Amino acid sequence: KYFTRQQEEIGKINGFVEEMTAGLKVEKVFNHEKKDFDTFCQMNEALRRESTNALTFSGMMVPTIVSLSYVNYAVSACVGGIFTLMGLLDLAERAGATVEGIGIAVEKGFQHGGDLVRARGIQLESLAIVESMDAGTGEIVFRPQPHQS
Repeated sequence: KYFTRQQEEIGKINGFVEEMTAGLKVEKVFNHEKKDFDTFCQMNEALRRESTNALTFSGMMVPTIVSLSYVNYAVSACVGGIFTLMGLLDLAERAGATVEGIGIAVEKGFQHGGDLVRARGIQLESLAIVESMDAGTGEIVFRPQPHQS
């Protein structure tokens, strides 16, 4: 709505300037230059207000949309990873194969996808299990694992 108002104000100014330019001789004869200049200044101020509103609105919306896209990506990646793993297990089961174990480089323990796999009786080994992450401090806490020999 802000950009629509901005374009309406631009249209008003363009029409006004075109009329003044086309009727320049009439303006000079009847000495309307001061009145027309004041009208132009009022219209220009209205355009400035609407442009400021439009830019302020867009300036607030961009970070919001970007943040939502990051959240969407994170949720899609996490849920997609779990569904992919469960789908592969289901595919192996339907093919008559047995999955004896799964190896993962970094497991996100706070999402509990590994718990779902282990609940199906499948051995799951991870090089590292992230227990929690703090975006504010950048701290990553790893789950202690028993050492294998």
